[in-house]
Amino acid sequence: MEYMRDNGASGAGISSFGPVVYGIVGSAGEGKRLRQEAQRMLDESLGGKVLLTKAKNHGADIFGGS
Repeated sequence: MEYMRDNGASGAGISSFGPVVYGIVGSAGEGKRLRQEAQRMLDESLGGKVLLTKAKNHGADIFGGS
């Protein structure tokens, strides 16, 4: 998380079930750059895979009921 913040993420966190760490950026370009930086760091140390995705900025859809 610290690495992502140090490399441009405005925020970072870890999933409650681990081992997923995520960073938040303001644009697709920033995301691509951070993905490359984080992947390089993982390749040189722990190993792992970095994925780039975007947020789903709306609530859940609820179907069914009584």
